[in-house]
Amino acid sequence: MSRAIMLLALVFCGCVPLPQEVDIDFPFEKRITVYGFWSLDRPYELFVGNSIGFNEAGTLDALPDATVLLAENGEIVDSLRFDQNRYVSTSDHILRADNTYEIRINHPDYPAVRAEVTPPLRPNLPDEFVCVSSANDETIELVVKPWVDSLSFNFGYYRIRADGSFFEVDEPLDTLFPTFNLRRPFLPEEEVSGNFRVNKDFLLTPPTVSEPTLIELMGIECVAYRISPQGSAYSEYVRRVNNLPLGSNELPIVDLSQPGNIEGGYGLITYYEEVRLRIHF
Repeated sequence: MSRAIMLLALVFCGCVPLPQEVDIDFPFEKRITVYGFWSLDRPYELFVGNSIGFNEAGTLDALPDATVLLAENGEIVDSLRFDQNRYVSTSDHILRADNTYEIRINHPDYPAVRAEVTPPLRPNLPDEFVCVSSANDETIELVVKPWVDSLSFNFGYYRIRADGSFFEVDEPLDTLFPTFNLRRPFLPEEEVSGNFRVNKDFLLTPPTVSEPTLIELMGIECVAYRISPQGSAYSEYVRRVNNLPLGSNELPIVDLSQPGNIEGGYGLITYYEEVRLRIHF
């Protein structure tokens, strides 16, 4: 039984709204929660964790004692191992388009779960989707090809230090799923299909460093990516949940059923498409 505090507006006699405690029943069964966000030709991994009821305190914790198998078109191709709160590949197998992948998960304390995903064939996209329009000693101007925007791809870039490392360590994609630490592209202020400018030096300021430090960049890595329809639906779900008004006496009627494809459990396994291009200064 969950408890929610709601403000009920009393419209008679000009009464002031009074807080009332209302019991709301949210049926919940403890099951495994699974999140996987995969891209073709890149290492794959999964979060496998517990589940938390609507009225429960706590965090979503990884389950280290699960058996996690990956099948490709019905044939087992990998047994994932637990490493730093996620399950990672133990083979050199990579995901390929137009193949059906099935995850089978067993844990001694939870019912078994499974899920399937079939990454589609990616359209034949040009590798050079960003062109240099001009450059000088201090800045470089670039233009993104119009197809990036017209095909609903998102665009960003990673600034690369002189030693080859990236500045950003988190990516917007990881806000959809717990424990995923992908890189976060810097999004230019200009239109995606227009020109944008990047400084060849970058100023680090406190508290990142003890005193202002000018860092020389060796280049940027551009990325164009788009999330699968299921991933987009999950992103919208998260946005709607986070934007629910607190203390409102006009609570909206919103479908908050979480999109997912985990049979016997909670969560989502899905994919995203991406194209990358490195530009050296």
